[in-house]
Amino acid sequence: MPIEKKVLMEKIMIISAVFLCALLTANSGCALTPEQVIALKKAGVSDQTIQMMIKQEEAKDPYATMGTREVQDKNGNKLIINTTGYRVNSAVDDQEKENLNRAWEMLNNMDMDIKRNKKHGSSPGSSGPSK
Repeated sequence: MPIEKKVLMEKIMIISAVFLCALLTANSGCALTPEQVIALKKAGVSDQTIQMMIKQEEAKDPYATMGTREVQDKNGNKLIINTTGYRVNSAVDDQEKENLNRAWEMLNNMDMDIKRNKKHGSSPGSSGPSK
């Protein structure tokens, strides 16, 4: 590959790395440095994957993403945290949460009916208060 073409390719990679960082981190610093983005692109990593990595790095909850993190406790000891992350609010999760909430609500209502019926002297399966 001619040197001019190689220099042009490197300039394009640098510009695209800076553009990706600017695009995805408008309010904060770059989650990945331009050098890291360039290294990823040179390794053949797609723009979509790099964008996902940047979004994960910007996540408010550091435990929501996969990876290893080094943190210090209040005594200054270094701790290594390995996490597999978790899914964040997919449509399936929303449906599961809704079903769970309905189930708890139904269970609470059943419990109230049982307590109310016991106060009035009937069992949950009977039609009314016993005489």
